Amino acid sequence: MAEFHAGISTERRQTVMPLSHVLTNLDDARDTLVNSINSRGGNLEESATLYQCAAAVNTLASGVLSINGHLPDESGSVTMPDATQSASGLMSAEDKVKLDGLGENATQSSSGLMSAADKAKLDAVSADINPIGYLKLPGNLIFQWGSYSLSSNPDSREITLPVTVTATYGRFASSSNSAVKLGIAGASEGKILISASGANSGVVYWMVIGKVE
Repeated sequence: MAEFHAGISTERRQTVMPLSHVLTNLDDARDTLVNSINSRGGNLEESATLYQCAAAVNTLASGVLSINGHLPDESGSVTMPDATQSASGLMSAEDKVKLDGLGENATQSSSGLMSAADKAKLDAVSADINPIGYLKLPGNLIFQWGSYSLSSNPDSREITLPVTVTATYGRFASSSNSAVKLGIAGASEGKILISASGANSGVVYWMVIGKVE
């Protein structure tokens, strides 16, 4: 009977982990937990107990864990990058004014998230809003315009477009003087020719719609 008990005692000494090892593993786990909680906005001391860690986790349960894959820093703040044509990010209020209707989060008075697709659309828009200017839209469609005053009858003007077009969809000319008759030609080489007759006064307004590369 004595030998039977001795066998049991020997087996227990081989399988039971020393208490010091158990405590060391618990300390390591607690340190990892403290660091994780603090990285999510917690404010635990390094010596925090497991009970304090559990309480801190409960306070973080409703907090922000990430935004579009971006994690909070040690203070709990999430810094969003600017939008590019290949990655989503923040859109400024100024960009929203340029290109409205991009998404629910952005308005014309406050910044919000802008998708990479919308950023590409915005970058495709350019303009020169002047008496002689243009507006280029996504798809490379461009509107160009200008004006000049008549000083002779007849009058012929060659006008260089602000941007050379590769295709022309429309050419238009009108005058503030109803007696003036107008003709307009060209545009494919970056120039238009406007012929006017009937009066030597008035303002001629022109517009060209085309496509650029």
